[in-house]
Formats: sequence, C-alpha cells, structure tokens
Amino acid sequence: MPTLWIPAVAVRFLSSLRRPSSRDLFRCLTISTLAVAFATSSVAALAQSFTTFAPPGATTTNPTGINSAGVVTGWFTDSSGTHGFLRDAAGNITTFDPTGSTGTSAQGINTKGVTTGWYGANSAFHGFVRDATGTITSFDPTGSISTVAFGINAGGVISGFYFDRFAQTHGFVRSKLGKLAKFDPPNSLGTKAVGINKSGAITGFFDDDLGTHGFVRANGKFTIFDVPNSFETKPISINDAGATTGWYTDPAFHGFVRDAAGNITTFDPPGSISTTGISISPTGVIAGYWIDASRAVHGFLRDAAGNITTFDVPNSSSTFTSGMNSAGVITGFNIAGGVQQGYVRHP
Repeated sequence: MPTLWIPAVAVRFLSSLRRPSSRDLFRCLTISTLAVAFATSSVAALAQSFTTFAPPGATTTNPTGINSAGVVTGWFTDSSGTHGFLRDAAGNITTFDPTGSTGTSAQGINTKGVTTGWYGANSAFHGFVRDATGTITSFDPTGSISTVAFGINAGGVISGFYFDRFAQTHGFVRSKLGKLAKFDPPNSLGTKAVGINKSGAITGFFDDDLGTHGFVRANGKFTIFDVPNSFETKPISINDAGATTGWYTDPAFHGFVRDAAGNITTFDPPGSISTTGISISPTGVIAGYWIDASRAVHGFLRDAAGNITTFDVPNSSSTFTSGMNSAGVITGFNIAGGVQQGYVRHP
C-alpha cells in the first residue's frame, strides 16, 4: 500500500489507498497533528516575538510555508471541510479551493506569492498552482492516479511526486509554463521529491532493495547519499547553495545537514529523542522541531556554526515548525487549550 508523506506532521507517514481518499487524508492529518500534542521548553530562546492566528471558523490550522515577504500558506479545517489559505504580513487571510475540491492542502509559496499543493477530487489527489492574482491551474503527470505537489521556487518551477496505477511513486518537476517531466533515481522502487531551490535542484528520498536514501537532482543528474550507519535518510529542504536538511533514523530520529560538497553533520538538541530538520536558509540556518523524553515537542533553530536554540509559543502545549524564510521568520502550528492554530515567529 502506498504511503503519503506530510512534512509538517510529526507522524511522518499516512496510510492511503491505491486511489487515495482526500477525506481520509485530511482526517489523518488532523489526527496525526493532534496525537502528538505535548510541550514546554527546556532551553532558553533568544529575543523573539510570536503571533498566533487562524482563519475564521477554523478548527485546525496548519501553516506549511512562508515566503520572503512574510506571506504564509497552508491549510485549515472548518465545518465544511479542508481549505487552502494565505496570510499576508499584515495578518489578512485569504482562503481558497480549486474548483471541485473536496479538500485542499497548500504546501509551498515562492517570492512572488505563487502557491502550490494538492487537492482531492474524484477519489484522487491532483496538483495545483495558484498565481498571485488568484487564478488556479490544476495538473497531473501522465500516468498519475494521484498527484502531490510540494515545492515551488522563485521561477515558478514545482517539485513533487505522483502515484502510478501500481501504487508506485515517481518524482516530477513542472516548469512555469506547465511542462511536466517525471524522474526516478536508479533502481528506485518509490520516489518522493520534496524541496527545490532557485536553480531547480531538487531534494527528496527514495526506496530501493537496500533501504531509503536521500538524493539531490541537479541538471538532470542524481547524487545519492546516506547518513552513515542510518536505516533511512530523508532530506526535505535544499537551499540555493545546495545544502540539504531533513532527518535520518538509527532507529531513532535525528537531524542532519549535508553541504554542497557532500559533507554530512548530524545533530540533536540536548535531551532530544526525536529531531526533524524542516527548512534550511541561504546562510545555512536550520529550523525544525524536536521531542524530549517526556514527549514534549519544541521548535528549534540551528545556526551555521551548530549552535541550537529552542523555542515554544507561549502558553502552548506543543510547538511544531513547518517553514522559514530568508529573513529567519518561522511559521508552524501550536496547540493551545486543545486547539491547533498557526503561528509566526519573528527573531
């Protein structure tokens, strides 16, 4: 059975059907995010400010990305279902759904305010791109029974993956003009392309007979890598210099950074039993989240020198990180009073 990977959720994989149900997807997303609600900080954070938010009527808010202008994208649930949203730096929120959507998940946003993600319709997922004027275009690679779009760069190039009729996943890249090309690393039994940088280099991970490996695809060529002694290596973010971050298992979860030359450094905040790197900035700063021995969940920042700072949204029982822009402004979600809401953290 295929699995669908959701980067902002601590339970990193969701079971899905051969032709996945969008209703099941969004139910699992809500359960997954709420099922890991814990919290309090154990490491002091630097000067910072937090703003929490939720679209009107939202019961669950899940930001997924933030651009250089401070515009946040993501998805939320209300009494009518699951929808995409944009929140500008002034706090104004716009909600949206592709025509015919039974559930919308916005995942990535670029510097021009163009958003990508996927939506459910006719018992399948479809990719979409929403331009800055609000025009939405849906797409599917040839042979796809379900399409999952994740990343979008400044040029409007989109990365993601799709399921074929045998429930095997393949990576794809979609040009600004809509040309779609699929790809797989050699010997892949399932490819999940996730992050993309300004030059169009894509990172993600794939399975083969030996395990799960990370990759970088640049100019059509693959570089395959593994964190030494890991069971699984899963990069999900790549900066313009070609450095990647994500997590690996041994079998516990740990963070790592791989520079453009291929040097890999592993890391964990003190006391972490599970660490996830989510986003890496142009200067090599990494944002993510970690879980301590009491199952409390905290956000973190790791600077290029390796110093780690923990943070928590005030009065929250959990703090998850899902995106960071070039200015170091972070977005994610937190649980407060049993309610999942979005936040923006300014350094």
